[in-house]
Amino acid sequence: MKLDEFPGIKTDVSLKGYSTFGVGGAAKYFYELNDVAELSGLIEAAHEDKVPFFILGGGSNVLFMDEGFSGLIVRMVASEVRVEDDVVVADGGAKWGAILKAVHEAGLGGIEEFSGLPGTIGGSVVGNAGCFGKEIKDVFVSAKIYDCETNEVRKVGPDYFNFKYRWSRAKETKVAILQVKLRLSGQASNQQSGQALDSKEARFDRQPPGLSGGSFFKNP
Repeated sequence: MKLDEFPGIKTDVSLKGYSTFGVGGAAKYFYELNDVAELSGLIEAAHEDKVPFFILGGGSNVLFMDEGFSGLIVRMVASEVRVEDDVVVADGGAKWGAILKAVHEAGLGGIEEFSGLPGTIGGSVVGNAGCFGKEIKDVFVSAKIYDCETNEVRKVGPDYFNFKYRWSRAKETKVAILQVKLRLSGQASNQQSGQALDSKEARFDRQPPGLSGGSFFKNP
């Protein structure tokens, strides 16, 4: 199937609204992925048309060129979140607010430090995001990924990502994060709930309000 025949595909879409920088030209092709099962067909079509592609999450650390992108932007918006025992399972496009809400409603904790993080959980795994002394690698269990080179979906653990400070192997490979599992701690306490609020307040106290490109400089 050709890309311009793919159901739901859009063309000539301005990218300004899909990055927190708020700048950039248009994408030749643009697709919002609600169903991760559609990704393989979409990438196969891109390969067939010899069109470059880019997997986009929340756009909190992406700077689009004014010339735009003469390929396919796949924006991950699949966002189902559920809690299974002491693990939170989230689609790659899930935002942190929804994830923390589900964890809180389940009476669990352990990821309060991530309250207020921008972007999606998929992007957070790719960059091993972290704040207030905790990183994704500290609570990461596994992920379901789609390998855009081999057209395979597989489950991988921490060893695959080889997490380092604000880095993972996914930054250097063509993979899409379809689903993520994070380990939670036991029963949430009032203190943990307060930590989530404190994390947000500390962020707002140190950083100006409004849209931001994120913290992309390494701490010394």
